[in-house]
Amino acid sequence: KATAASFPPFTHDWATAGTARVMGDWWTHRKDFMNLVMQATMAKLASAPADVNWPIVLSTLANLLEQRHIQFYSTDPAVQTWVEAQAWGGTLTPGDGDYLLLVDSNVGFNKATASIAQTLDYQMIVEPGSNPRARFTVRYRHLGAPRILTCDKFAQYAPTYDTLVQGCYWDYVRLYAPSGAELITASGGDEPVETLSELGLTVFATSLMMRPGEERTLVFEYRLPDRVLHNGVYRLIAQKQAGSDSIPLRLTIAGVSASGLPLRDWTPQPS
Repeated sequence: KATAASFPPFTHDWATAGTARVMGDWWTHRKDFMNLVMQATMAKLASAPADVNWPIVLSTLANLLEQRHIQFYSTDPAVQTWVEAQAWGGTLTPGDGDYLLLVDSNVGFNKATASIAQTLDYQMIVEPGSNPRARFTVRYRHLGAPRILTCDKFAQYAPTYDTLVQGCYWDYVRLYAPSGAELITASGGDEPVETLSELGLTVFATSLMMRPGEERTLVFEYRLPDRVLHNGVYRLIAQKQAGSDSIPLRLTIAGVSASGLPLRDWTPQPS
């Protein structure tokens, strides 16, 4: 288990106090503490099970699984099949209808994700004579204190966690949609949207950079394949990025039905 004597090598003060070689060693092993903590936890559970508050442990585990903050993987195919049946393995599950998954990846070598607030708005628009159209809007807000800041992701690693959280935010954004979705227009990113194919899904990808205090809005408009409406029934699977907070999602279905009658907007409460 981790001890007071073994812990200092994993702190930043130790790493920056010496030579480039020492810094390199720190960078390679900076997250070794996670393994030490896990080993100590497992040893505690195995050596003194009677002293463990199992109701708290199990309820915490269940909550983390339900909120998709942790995932399981097993090399045993039978066990892995069971894990995926519980939706605990992180598998993408597009189904037969509409599908939506937003994936944000911080590529800025810091912890600024903790300072980012988001809201999601998804509109599915039905138009007679053509495939349904989707309009997805994601709004970002950097909660860090506004200040003049030079954004350089390749600068020296910040000395404290608070500094890492308050830094500039570089986000590689991917929006997963049903296979066959076709981009109509997009706005708000720092680069043109790229259309990719991954795991049987269509992916729209771009990037953005935000300074503390800034707000940004990305909008993707795309044509959906006709299979998202099957016999007049619309089904949407909105999958949550593993490890992310619960982000509010507003869903609106609008347009004109095949009979010419207007569809009523529907805005469910986020769960």
